[in-house]
Amino acid sequence: MKRILCLLVLLSTITLAQEFSPLYQNGFGGKEFYLVLPLNDCLPCATTARNIYVSSLQDGIVTYELPARGYKRNFQISAAKLLTLDQNSVPIPEIDASGINIDVIHITSTVPVWVNVYNGKQVSTDGYTALPVSSWGKDYFHCSLYDFQEVRQWPAGFVVVASENNTNISLSLRATQLGGSTEDGTKVTSTPTLKAITLQQGQAYVVQGNGTTRGQFDLTGSRITADKPVSVISYHRRTMIPTGTNPGGRDHLVEAMHPIQTWGKEYTTLEVLRGGKGDMFRAVAQDSNTVVDAISYNFKDQKVDTTYHWVLAKPGDMMEFNNPPITNGNGRAVKGVTYWKSNKPIMLMHYNYSTAWDNTPNNDPFMMNEPPVEEWNKNSIIVAPDNPVYKEHYLNLVAVGDTTDASYTALRTIKLDGKPVFNISPSFLYNRIPGTNYWYARLLVTNGRHVITSSTKCATTIYGYGSFDSYGWLGSQSLNLLNTGDATPPKFTKKSGVNSVTYTITEASPNDVGISGVDINSYTNHTITTESTVPANTELSVSTKVETAVCTITLNKNITEPVIVLMRDRAGNYVLDTITIASKFPKQPTLLSKDAIVSCNNAALLRWHSSESVSYEIQVANDPTFNFVLLQNTTTDTTQLYNIVINGSRTVYWRVRGLDSTFTSPWSDMGSVRIVNPRIVTTLKPVNGDTITTLPITLSWVADSVASEYQVLIQRDSSFSIKDTAQSTTYTIKNLPTNGYYTWQVRAVCNGLTTDWSSPRFFQLEKPVSVPEAVEDKNIFSVSPQPVSGAATITVTTSNELPITIKLYSISGETVTTLYTGTSTTGANTIAFNAGNYPDGTYMLILTAGNKRYSCRMVISK
Repeated sequence: MKRILCLLVLLSTITLAQEFSPLYQNGFGGKEFYLVLPLNDCLPCATTARNIYVSSLQDGIVTYELPARGYKRNFQISAAKLLTLDQNSVPIPEIDASGINIDVIHITSTVPVWVNVYNGKQVSTDGYTALPVSSWGKDYFHCSLYDFQEVRQWPAGFVVVASENNTNISLSLRATQLGGSTEDGTKVTSTPTLKAITLQQGQAYVVQGNGTTRGQFDLTGSRITADKPVSVISYHRRTMIPTGTNPGGRDHLVEAMHPIQTWGKEYTTLEVLRGGKGDMFRAVAQDSNTVVDAISYNFKDQKVDTTYHWVLAKPGDMMEFNNPPITNGNGRAVKGVTYWKSNKPIMLMHYNYSTAWDNTPNNDPFMMNEPPVEEWNKNSIIVAPDNPVYKEHYLNLVAVGDTTDASYTALRTIKLDGKPVFNISPSFLYNRIPGTNYWYARLLVTNGRHVITSSTKCATTIYGYGSFDSYGWLGSQSLNLLNTGDATPPKFTKKSGVNSVTYTITEASPNDVGISGVDINSYTNHTITTESTVPANTELSVSTKVETAVCTITLNKNITEPVIVLMRDRAGNYVLDTITIASKFPKQPTLLSKDAIVSCNNAALLRWHSSESVSYEIQVANDPTFNFVLLQNTTTDTTQLYNIVINGSRTVYWRVRGLDSTFTSPWSDMGSVRIVNPRIVTTLKPVNGDTITTLPITLSWVADSVASEYQVLIQRDSSFSIKDTAQSTTYTIKNLPTNGYYTWQVRAVCNGLTTDWSSPRFFQLEKPVSVPEAVEDKNIFSVSPQPVSGAATITVTTSNELPITIKLYSISGETVTTLYTGTSTTGANTIAFNAGNYPDGTYMLILTAGNKRYSCRMVISK
């Protein structure tokens, strides 16, 4: 029975991980967003709806802020319900003026959320899917349309938003065709105009045309680079598409640009559902000599409709597909399903035409980024605005299938709100893009939140129509850094805490692009907190490569389902770990020997009660805050023998906690051990370096209150030592064999245990010398300099020639050597001496000259 139960738990855990892992890839889900709403039409124009849509797969708290206005409000978000923020619940400002703006919205959340921004005015609407800060980059190109002067001066432009202070941004402004001016008077031509700006956290910078031309001035292809991550929102206040269309169908355009590192080289697009005459597209090049090829197939018979070929010479160059001169109802553009391929990464923007394009009612312009195949993912949240002005919403879906699988197994796993897509649209399994392994569907959906789940990669866009209103935005894609060479997931280690697990995650190999984030499958029941290496919301900044992150999962002990932890990098690689929560948790141990006194012993036995733990961790420290740990050990017993260094009396502190395979209990109450042992002996006399000329010698030291006796050690060299015991604090040396230097040390003894020896002290014994009798006369016999450290000169002065001998004696009277034998001359005679071969000490020189002897004391000190 246990084996079956284990198997069921294992299968359940695997299934849970498989369902969870695709949900939190790099992309539109995140915990921090900065949003702006570029001006739609005009400031006094009537607003129909201005909304921020927030979606989640888990319950949590969403915080909405306008930092510049000091506004902040929290909202509960439900896993099953769309959170709609409108102007009745929060202020949602537009920004319009060129230059720096501060009306930037800041959204944070306790759980990953998806955010869509909608800006609707009377017959002029659009919106975009926002990028979380964790998916921002440092290099973008702008893409929109030409300025449009008609009823009003309607410019196109872009907004740059910063999430960090001192963000330095470089703008390379260019015009696609005819030159012109931005609103602030900057002249722009096809040759880039450079501009440098610096933004602080939560600031935005607006660049837009002056709106005085129509179909001439277009900033598309302008490049935005920064030294820290930024967001770029491209827009048009209001325009018709094409700009030469007869009146009928003006609308607002807005879309979030994606970092160029997330662009791809392969795209599939579906014509939107309207009159059947096609859509407009723009492709922007990342690199020079970019070749773009495309082939369109009819929906009905999947026969080739049109092929396209274009070469873009420079980075930022743009090509516009099928925008011919217009007469009402005679437009024709990119039709059906189109497969796009380029030799280098491109951005592909999809535009909806004005009503006059094909005389189709309820249609107006919008623009939306198309997701590259390289960034398709498996699961996503998609939002259709809940504005009643919209009569219909459509979902374009393209997915990866298996051309060799007649059962379409992978495609059958794709579900929309829990319903298989092939059941909603039976033609889906037969709608294959010729020559590829991609299938497509165009689905009618209701307003509100929708969830796509799948075991195969797919991509979605969503759009809708009302009465002279429309919107379109991305439904799903990843935002991984492509072509990095990073194909390995982050590495991690983990350590159990008190009902928690702490992960240390690393991404440090040469090709690694850095850690992106950490998520769990149940924020409702458990929480993530982080240490100083990452921001508190676990959204990792991409200012620099994040090589190490530390994240703690705090677990709810009442929830027994496994916790899945996903750790991902910026290249889209991820690793999963499962935390299995036990039904019983280790309890806090109770100390048995809480406060102990140890006297004259070298160990203390620490004991505690069993606390339903697999093992125990014990700490012994010098201080009650446990900053200076002396012992840290893990044991399966409920006792620990702590070995004590016996020198001196002091108090140490100890504590213990229970462990199992996942969790640790809280630390026990603190215990203490009072150690009462002898101290290292302090010696008194003789003082260090003393010279002693008589025996006996008495050694003395400071008494220790605990010691029962003392051991004494006297040494001269390896050939002589005395080791003895003293019952008091003195010891008498009655005899020593020779003069010279002696060291002495003492240690205390208690109950058979000994302290360390005291620091060595030395004295010099100089007993009277036993050398031949001699007269000391410096006029006749001397040595200089004194003391002798190296070379010296011995001087002998005689009144006539005499036989002389000079001998060297130790202070104890021993003959060391004969230094000289010879005949003196009348007057002063000098003999060279070098102390290099002689030990330091006091020596006697004896001169025999004829029948007389003379002495001279010599000190050698090198």
